[in-house]
Amino acid sequence: MDAPDDEVQLFLAMPRRELFRHTGFVTRIDMAMLSSLADESWYTAPTLLAANHDAKEVRLGMIMTRPVGHPMTAPVHVLVAPGGVILHRSRIPPEAGDLAQGLVAFKNLALGAGRTIVGLKDGGRVEMRGYLNEEVNPTCRGMIFLVYRMIVDPDTAAPDGWTWETIKGIDPGGLEDISRLALPAIL
Repeated sequence: MDAPDDEVQLFLAMPRRELFRHTGFVTRIDMAMLSSLADESWYTAPTLLAANHDAKEVRLGMIMTRPVGHPMTAPVHVLVAPGGVILHRSRIPPEAGDLAQGLVAFKNLALGAGRTIVGLKDGGRVEMRGYLNEEVNPTCRGMIFLVYRMIVDPDTAAPDGWTWETIKGIDPGGLEDISRLALPAIL
């Protein structure tokens, strides 16, 4: 639900200081980065963050997968939205803190977002796959994405206009920029 035009939308931001060591999609856990996210992040408005070159917006990134056949041995399907989007992303609003504290809140937000995407009331599981921090690409220069993968049941239907595709069937050239950068999260 969109906020009224006169209501400012707040979202999560954090200092860039701990992010300079991370470029592209990174799976290595960095305790300094996680500590900065937990202890030094704040909610801000777009106009305030635009003027702050020492901070980045923190966004949730979700890749939806489902096994084809036996979950441990089968190929995996990836949910692809129109325009070649496999990294479904969202701002992290202050209400995320109502779900839990710290990283648990982000995991719960990812689970809720994933369920909403595919229309599940319950089920599915999420796991953090890493971070996407890209300074070169102007589309995502001002953001860091906490990338989660959600695994749903094999019979989970795709939303209208979206498709499930095997990993091997995905053409990286057909993906939009940010999704292409996050492709390693499903490999």
